[in-house]
Amino acid sequence: MIRRTYHPTQRFLHWTIFLLILIGFPLGLIMVERDYNPVTDVMYTLHWSIGLTVLALMIARVASRFAFTAPKPAAVLTGWQRTLSHLVHVGLYVMLFVVPILGWLGKSAYGAGAQGINVFYLFHVPVLLEKDEDLAETLLFAHEIASKVFLVLLILHVAGALYHAFVKRDGVVGRMGIGKRVAEPEA
Repeated sequence: MIRRTYHPTQRFLHWTIFLLILIGFPLGLIMVERDYNPVTDVMYTLHWSIGLTVLALMIARVASRFAFTAPKPAAVLTGWQRTLSHLVHVGLYVMLFVVPILGWLGKSAYGAGAQGINVFYLFHVPVLLEKDEDLAETLLFAHEIASKVFLVLLILHVAGALYHAFVKRDGVVGRMGIGKRVAEPEA
């Protein structure tokens, strides 16, 4: 039998990561514009926690990709749409690793203290680098640039989903568990 939708585990990971990004991305934008105070400190801790959680969930997501595979590209997609969709998905996967790793490295080099990086006030993850504020600034700048690249890819991904959901109404988004899935011919 040919899989036409993503496995429930894949859908769960997709939407959980998306929700975490909806919280973590704006939090990152807001916290860097604020004067440092106890509220900002909580914002930083939540941002780091969300980033490290996304990284862990992405490891699970890649594992689930191997365990359950993915459905073949929707038959309704044209050649250029398949290519663009593939490139955007690969870019999203790469950036969902690169962005949190750069953040972890940057925070490590900035100095996370003897305990490491606080995750949701529950536990700490170790620092990966010795304290080096110049290196930290470089890594955190790279984290910011990678975040912007990720945002562009996310906008393309969401735009494609909205196009298929509301313009084409072809059931492509139903593969990830949203909306009505339209029966499609074999690819």
